[in-house]
Amino acid sequence: MSEFAILLTARYWRSQYEFWAHARAGRQAGLPEAIIEAIREDRAPTLTDERHGAVYAFVREFFATHAVSDATYQRAVAALGERGVVDLVGIVGYYGLVS
Repeated sequence: MSEFAILLTARYWRSQYEFWAHARAGRQAGLPEAIIEAIREDRAPTLTDERHGAVYAFVREFFATHAVSDATYQRAVAALGERGVVDLVGIVGYYGLVS
């Protein structure tokens, strides 16, 4: 999930190096190539894992509105747990800075 969130962040900021480096790490972590390519092309990927769906919704909504709705937050907590959402916010924030 971390590499997925990093790729979404790198794509938003158009950070080519971060995307390249984390696409490789994502592949090694088992992230499907179709998902990586969809993000690279700025298309919505086909997601079958609810955790991916929750991360995608959370990150995209955050970048689009600079906030996350209660419904999106609750979806993320249900899929990742509160600790997972805290980690997600930290990852997106850190890689936003790096990107």
